Amino acid sequence: SKLAVCICHDGMIPELAREAAYKGCNVYIRISGYSTQVNDQWILTNRSNAWHNLMYTVSVNLAGYDNVFYYFGEGQICNFDGTTLVQGHRNPWEIVTGEIYPKMADNARLSWGLENNIYNLGHRGYVAKPGGEHDAGLTYIKDLAAGKYKLPWEDHMKIKDGSIYGYPTTGGRFGK
Repeated sequence: SKLAVCICHDGMIPELAREAAYKGCNVYIRISGYSTQVNDQWILTNRSNAWHNLMYTVSVNLAGYDNVFYYFGEGQICNFDGTTLVQGHRNPWEIVTGEIYPKMADNARLSWGLENNIYNLGHRGYVAKPGGEHDAGLTYIKDLAAGKYKLPWEDHMKIKDGSIYGYPTTGGRFGK
């Protein structure tokens, strides 16, 4: 088994789960402290991260009230096909457990065809052309790699950093 860990909101970004899977991860562990406003999105992203990448997702979230926020808990284990194997409740004393078989995810990656989404991303049209296309035809990937990533509505966004929440901005870029 090859594990990867993401922390909190990184689990909402599908490209980070894809990066982990691209590097061979078959069990994606997500640790978070979400309050109730993103409960549905929590369930959706755990399942979709599993399905899109043919890997298990094992996700834990704070549960209970800390005199400021109510955290919904609902730990979840998803199968590599995106189905929920087990899901907890909102009980802060609950421990969610389940069995996973990472070799099954590995086998799906080797034997699935059309639904092998992580393979198909890099080999578009493989059913029509042997081996598929290998170009990076996605504009956002090219722009991201070139340091030119910009959304069409970016100039009109109201929140672009954490300063609204009291976090200082560094003015730098990752890795610099």
